[in-house]
Amino acid sequence: MENAPVLITLGPEPVPQPPPADAGTWGAQVCFWGRVRDREDGRALRGITYSAYPAMALRELEAVAAALREEFGPHPLRLHHRTGFVANGEASLFIAVAGRHSAESFALCAEYVRRLKVSVPVWKHPEFLSDAP
Repeated sequence: MENAPVLITLGPEPVPQPPPADAGTWGAQVCFWGRVRDREDGRALRGITYSAYPAMALRELEAVAAALREEFGPHPLRLHHRTGFVANGEASLFIAVAGRHSAESFALCAEYVRRLKVSVPVWKHPEFLSDAP
């Protein structure tokens, strides 16, 4: 289990399809797609442009993964955060984790989302369809 694969990427590429977790080891796999909504603050969105300083953001993504692997134990992880323009309805964040049981896998995925929002330097710049709500 110590060799549970980890792949973390940041860039303009579309969110990937989830890799299957090895069913012989992991009883549950949870996937999360964070999508751009069609409205923000009551205004219609065309999409969001995400910017980041890649070296810093990747370093922080890796630190979050290392901390959660320390707390939850080794687990497979596929994480991708998009940068650049992401149209409404498209995914900007993808997280796939696996664990022995469903409850721990859901908790682990939720903790990734929570920590990424707090600590990873990725900035969003909404692009509205118009200035009117």
